[in-house]
Amino acid sequence: MDFLEGLTGSRTRADVLAALFLDEPHPWMVRELGRAANKPHQMAGHEIEWLVECGVLRGRGEGIARSYALEMDDPLVKELGRLIRQSRGRVPDVRRTLLRLSQPMVAWLTRTSSPAVRYASIGSDLVVLSSVPKSVIQLQLTNVAGRGTRVHPMSVAEWIARLQKGEVTVRQARRARKLWVVGSWEDLRRLEQRYVESRRALAAAMTNWQEELSDEWDEDYDPLAAEERIG
Repeated sequence: MDFLEGLTGSRTRADVLAALFLDEPHPWMVRELGRAANKPHQMAGHEIEWLVECGVLRGRGEGIARSYALEMDDPLVKELGRLIRQSRGRVPDVRRTLLRLSQPMVAWLTRTSSPAVRYASIGSDLVVLSSVPKSVIQLQLTNVAGRGTRVHPMSVAEWIARLQKGEVTVRQARRARKLWVVGSWEDLRRLEQRYVESRRALAAAMTNWQEELSDEWDEDYDPLAAEERIG
């Protein structure tokens, strides 16, 4: 069963909610919403009444000119939108595609390059941090992410390097609101911390190694000659 249908207990309600949240925000007429949800307008109208009563939609106008819009200032409505975008649209397909690559990764949708777009599922940027080659990720997501989504695959090393250089787009991608596709904030921070700590450990090891070599180095020592004497 579809996740949203199981959660709402109604296929029609699930489809109406998906149509509302996966399209660009705008006032909806009853017939328009029915067409978007692929349901008769009478059924869509019944769901609209329920959503208005619940505070998800607000109505404007009277009679045949009456339209309905999402109450996006309500925190609960915002969270509902995130849940719907996680379970419908292209996000589930993108998630399944990335998880099939079987490599540790984090991935999220944001809108750093399109500040005018309100929803992360439309005209968005998909950031993927993984050790999987960029070409493989791009190829796998060609027919999944959608034409309105720009895919930005990179390794954690590249991600850290670009952050340290102060690249605006990368800093925005880290700071912007995210729709997580794979992983979470904790996973992102864990990957970053692990990489930084490993670089510090390597730098410390290289420093100690250089100090040891410069301390007491026997220039006359020949390891191959030593093996010949042993043999």
